[in-house]
Amino acid sequence: MQLAGASRRPVLKLIGAILLGQLGACATGSPNASDTPSQTVSISEPQQESAANPVDAEPDDTDPEETEVAANTPENPLQAMRIGTVTDQQLGEISGIASSRQQSEVIWAINDSGNAPRLFALAPDGQLISSFEANINNRDWEDMALVNWFGQAYLMIADIGDNLGIQDNYSLHFFAEPLLNSATGNALANTVLEPAATLRFRYEDGSHNSEAIAIDADNDSIYLVTKSDNAGVYRIDVDPGSLLAGTSESLAVARLVATLAPVPQSFQETLLGNLAGVNLGHITSMDFSTDNRTAWLMSYRGIFRLRRTESMTWPDAFAGTLEKVHSHTLAQGEAITALTDASAAFGPGQAQVLFTSEKVPAPVWTLSSSLSGQ
Repeated sequence: MQLAGASRRPVLKLIGAILLGQLGACATGSPNASDTPSQTVSISEPQQESAANPVDAEPDDTDPEETEVAANTPENPLQAMRIGTVTDQQLGEISGIASSRQQSEVIWAINDSGNAPRLFALAPDGQLISSFEANINNRDWEDMALVNWFGQAYLMIADIGDNLGIQDNYSLHFFAEPLLNSATGNALANTVLEPAATLRFRYEDGSHNSEAIAIDADNDSIYLVTKSDNAGVYRIDVDPGSLLAGTSESLAVARLVATLAPVPQSFQETLLGNLAGVNLGHITSMDFSTDNRTAWLMSYRGIFRLRRTESMTWPDAFAGTLEKVHSHTLAQGEAITALTDASAAFGPGQAQVLFTSEKVPAPVWTLSSSLSGQ
């Protein structure tokens, strides 16, 4: 007998919960299934979406107990190591991180919408070093990046979230990177950070929700990946001198330059997403390596890598095949940053990328080339 729509919902919830428990047990980098508490996702009854009550369909599961080190495998060619945990309650919704390139062992972090407009400095193990108030609105901060222009390091906060798809334009705020006092951790105590520049932009083809952004400093371009099926890759061309001088155009245009290759997903991930109304392959964060040859992308269940040869453009690379280098079971993974700091605090070997999650406590992980040089 066919179930009526209302009667099917409890069954779908149960199936979804069971499947996500299986995902947590099967994910590379986790302990054996017999040692792992089952992981569940809240599959809520459909909500009425409105501007006052936006519905952002995201997995809402518990923080898994992952192993400290995950061995390399053909499916996960990089070594994963858990190096710490974010425990400060001020950082309950980390939506973006960026690794400092001028201060050793400093990771910058921001929170999602609904939180105070603050910039946080973290140690590699996730402990809070310092925080600063930023004199801008946190409408929907979703990612951040770091760029060096004219000898000055700038942190970019990307206010690019748009769950309802109703915004006319979006904002990228650039701040001169605060220099921390080694003794106190805060050289600018009781001060408010003012943006050095704000770039406002629109998409050429209407509104989009995005949580992933990266800067191509070699070509003065900014790339965004939309959080959607058949994700679009958009580029904003920037004149740094005019932007910092306040003489750039009032509203820049993000132009579609590529469609992201399909994100590899397992059968269980695809099925669970269909049941829960959550595409676990949506891209939630992105960064470029400092040599501008590798793009690191994060989804709710994986870390991916795109490599660009010297003769390739970034649009060419984005249209290529995504290489899945790690499967994770973080509660709500939305923050990844490329690393250049060779400090042992980021684990043995050469750590290439660091990532973490919303929801405290949030594990901090790195991916490194193996000690054998793989």
